[in-house]
Amino acid sequence: KGEKFIGITKKGGSLCYMTNPDFAKEATISADEAIKRGSAFLESHGFDGMANTYYFTYDDICTVNFAYRKSGITYYADLIKVSVSLDTGEVVAFDSEGYLMNHRERTLPKGTVSEADCRKAVSSALQITDVSSAVIPLKTGKEKLCFEYHCLDKKRNQEVLVYVDKETGKEEDIMLLLYSD
Repeated sequence: KGEKFIGITKKGGSLCYMTNPDFAKEATISADEAIKRGSAFLESHGFDGMANTYYFTYDDICTVNFAYRKSGITYYADLIKVSVSLDTGEVVAFDSEGYLMNHRERTLPKGTVSEADCRKAVSSALQITDVSSAVIPLKTGKEKLCFEYHCLDKKRNQEVLVYVDKETGKEEDIMLLLYSD
């Protein structure tokens, strides 16, 4: 319709992507409101169990990354991006390819290493502020069930995510959280 594009999967008829090249004017809603609207959009299109993992705002468009969450475990490969215009509050872009390609019932391994023992793999230079469970994608195409440690490096005033494998107790990945205007 006009300059708007929508992609529907051949198999299953699922909404795969939507783009709208219109520019947002001056923001009238907050990022928190945009996240609520993005979540409502997902629910109205049958994407249940999605949790906001992070968002960013650029040119008054708030893009929210939602990952599937079940039984307290976040599945980062099952990702959907929803962009909401901060002037109208409308969803202007959508990308569910990660979710459509990866979402399935999984048989997860039993974590054999306790959280207390996995915590030992986190550098003592980091202060752990929160811990949760996550299934993370690996570069090999496989996935790992991990503890996700949200940490703070006080020396550098840097937030860090550390992923420790629940089966081996070894650090699997580490990510720096970057915030900008």
